[in-house]
Amino acid sequence: MDLWKIWNDYRINRLVTFFWFLIITFLTLSPDIKTPCIVSWQDKIEHIVAFAVFALFICRSFNPNTKYRPMERILIAMVIVTIYGAIDETMQGFVPSRDASIWDLSADIFGAFLGGIFFLYIPFLNNINKE
Repeated sequence: MDLWKIWNDYRINRLVTFFWFLIITFLTLSPDIKTPCIVSWQDKIEHIVAFAVFALFICRSFNPNTKYRPMERILIAMVIVTIYGAIDETMQGFVPSRDASIWDLSADIFGAFLGGIFFLYIPFLNNINKE
C-alpha cells in the first residue's frame, strides 16, 4: 500500500474535507464547550487553525487533472470558507451560550488564507499534478 498515493488521492481528501466540515459544525454549534485557556486570543487561534485545515483540504480535493490552477483552487476554497464561516457565525447567534462575532469570521477568513498559502508553498501539503 502506497501511503503517498493515498495522501494525495483527491477522493480521500474530499472525504477528509467532509468530515472536517462536520467536526467544525458540531464544535461551533454546540453550547457550553469549555476548553482550558492557555493563551489569550486562544479562541481566534482555534478558528484560524480549524479553517486553515478546512481550506487546505478543500484545495486538495480537486481532481489533479482539473482545469483549475493552484491559485484558482485557493480562491475557490477561500470563497467556500468565507461563506461557510458567515453562515456558521450567524447560526451561533441562535445557540445558547454562543454569540456571533465578526472577529471570529475574520479569523476564519485569515485561516482560509493561511491554508491556501500552505497548500501553495509547502510541497508536502499540495497534491498538484507536476507534469
